[in-house]
Amino acid sequence: MKSYRMGPEARAAVEAARAQGLSLPEKPAEEMRDSLPRDLTELDDVALMQMYTETIGWSDYLAVQQSFAQTDERRIKRKLEFLEAKALIQAKTVASKVTDARLLVKDDPAIQDIHDKAASAEAYRKLVESLFNNCERDSALLSRELTRRTAAPDRGRRERFER
Repeated sequence: MKSYRMGPEARAAVEAARAQGLSLPEKPAEEMRDSLPRDLTELDDVALMQMYTETIGWSDYLAVQQSFAQTDERRIKRKLEFLEAKALIQAKTVASKVTDARLLVKDDPAIQDIHDKAASAEAYRKLVESLFNNCERDSALLSRELTRRTAAPDRGRRERFER
């Protein structure tokens, strides 16, 4: 599981899944493609199927990574909410107004650090989500091309005579 980025909750979930005999997809061996070729019809059947298989592998991997990123983001945001509430209670003893107490909380370097971590976790989650959505769209496009080819009425006859 070295290829996954995950926090403590995700690690616990992986252990629970393994205890049930469930396994996670490994990171595909081949690099993730930047984009599909402009014209899929130029690919032969073997290359098209390889590209489809690679894209599905990345989609499977990214789906799991996306769930881990969501879990990590929620953990950091819960920690932030807790620390802000705790700091606000402490700040109310020093400040005469709630508004002043909130400003003191926002000025706290520890709170600012957790805010930065929360923003970083959100950015990572959004990136993985975007990559996953791209893979899903690409795999749907590749699947349509595969279906189009197999649905061609003269496909069997044409292949027989081209060999």
